[in-house]
Amino acid sequence: MTASRQQPLRNAIHAATGLAAWWVLAVPEPWRMRGLVAMLTANLALDVVRWRGGRGRLDRALPGVYRDPEPLGVSCATLLAVGYLLATSLFPPPAAAAGILALALGDPAAAVVGRWYGARRALAGKTWPGSLACFLASFVAILLIPGLGLMPALAGAAMAALVERRAGPLDNVLVPVAVAMLAGLWVG
Repeated sequence: MTASRQQPLRNAIHAATGLAAWWVLAVPEPWRMRGLVAMLTANLALDVVRWRGGRGRLDRALPGVYRDPEPLGVSCATLLAVGYLLATSLFPPPAAAAGILALALGDPAAAVVGRWYGARRALAGKTWPGSLACFLASFVAILLIPGLGLMPALAGAAMAALVERRAGPLDNVLVPVAVAMLAGLWVG
């Protein structure tokens, strides 16, 4: 599968991980954390298969899921699970959900719009239209979280766009944590 055909599938999977936000809001401890640990464990297990020469089999079974090569040697899915787990372990559920949704919806929005309209790349392949799309998608997503309102949505969306623009391959870890930290200021 070519890179251009892979991106829509990767973006759809990325967005679908936003369901973890509703998991974090709805499921009590200890199951909340156990579910996220299971997500991380499954991703690490797939990374081990890739590292041991199973890349071809995984690409056939899960076409378009992995980049070639993955930054930092671990999959972006593993980094995403780390970010979700850190946000959830460090911040209250509404704040963690804000961070999760900001990454799950903001990052693919930035990728889609950045590819469509981003003739000029300003920083590390990031475009201003992509950053604006990240902001808008994150803003709407955070507004959906019970207990958060306009100000946390504006601040969280701005943080998501800034971190997504600057963090490089660590954006999947840093966006949910940074947004959750900021949204946590409004959670009582």
